Amino acid sequence: MNPTSAPNIRKNKYYVMFAIGFILMTVSRCFNIPSLETHTIGGVIASFAAIPLFYLCINGTLALAISAIRRNIKMHFLPILSWLFLVYGFVYFANSAWSAYSTWKIRQIISDEDLYLKLWGDKICEALSNTVSTNNYLNCTPACSNEPIRKTFYDLIKQGDAGAQFKLGLCYSQGNYFSQDFGKAIEWYSKAAEQGHATAQYNLGIMYDYGFGTTQDLEIAFTWFHKAALQGLADAQYQLGIKYSADNECVTQDFMAAFEWFTMAAQQGHAKAQFSLGFMYNNGQGITKDNKMALEWYKKAAEQGVAEAHYNLGIMYANGEGVEQNDIQACAHLIIASEFGHPSAPAIECLRKDGVTDVIFNDSQRLANEWMTEFLERAKTE
Repeated sequence: MNPTSAPNIRKNKYYVMFAIGFILMTVSRCFNIPSLETHTIGGVIASFAAIPLFYLCINGTLALAISAIRRNIKMHFLPILSWLFLVYGFVYFANSAWSAYSTWKIRQIISDEDLYLKLWGDKICEALSNTVSTNNYLNCTPACSNEPIRKTFYDLIKQGDAGAQFKLGLCYSQGNYFSQDFGKAIEWYSKAAEQGHATAQYNLGIMYDYGFGTTQDLEIAFTWFHKAALQGLADAQYQLGIKYSADNECVTQDFMAAFEWFTMAAQQGHAKAQFSLGFMYNNGQGITKDNKMALEWYKKAAEQGVAEAHYNLGIMYANGEGVEQNDIQACAHLIIASEFGHPSAPAIECLRKDGVTDVIFNDSQRLANEWMTEFLERAKTE
């Protein structure tokens, strides 16, 4: 062997190590990039080269630094870079392979092409952990690695956990991380609802009520609303109030029953139920007419931004119903209602024709602006 060929052999060995690391990182991208996300050759090349090129910059800089410290750049830069790239390649490949394997395990439970092609790896963790802290659906907490969440979700689905089933139905219903599919949403909502999950029962009622993913059936919708309402879910209680207050095919009109359900929801802070309760007091539906109580509930709903509540408050202040007549308050509430999209401009014009001066109107405008500013600030913090 020619003595001069030994350095070349060593150099070729380092090139091979570098190439193996680069290939491992590139192949690892297959586990993490859905084919649907890349449509052009340039996009494919950019996606698959992104990680190797990123680590090339990092490792190259690190190798230069180490070589500089050893004061022998020519001899040590290539070996150091090659070893770093090979190690990074194996680590990145192992991590990506494990992530893909975990997703495959979930696919054994949820047979769905969208999941296989689009969710890939950590996306399913993101979808299922968004509401963990507030709704406690998954009984786990997000960590630096998403593997605990992924494993927990897999286990919960396998065990038939209602919370996990509901969350999956919600993803399908809203089209979050999945192609929107109301049929599959109903399937998973039903699994959770049959186990007594109140929000799943309510959402299933909505699906039947509007005919999303199924034939519209108001009676089945009413049944699921009722099950959820009995568990204290305010949204479902509000829906029952709506059903009883109207004359429809699923239930006989009953203002007293509507009043009871609206009251339950309103006491939990449901804004639309508070407005509806105020309306029933205002019009004597299901209860003796009481404008003071109507005013109280309208104010609660108005504080939460219900435009109709502001409009009705404006009318009550203008006419002195249940409260001392006050043109400034009347105009202010009507202006706020208009800001929320309510067609209250004609009422404002009527008040101005009835003697509301520019001074009063300007005071009303200032009051409305102050209220809107406070409302928007409060909304940012909630």
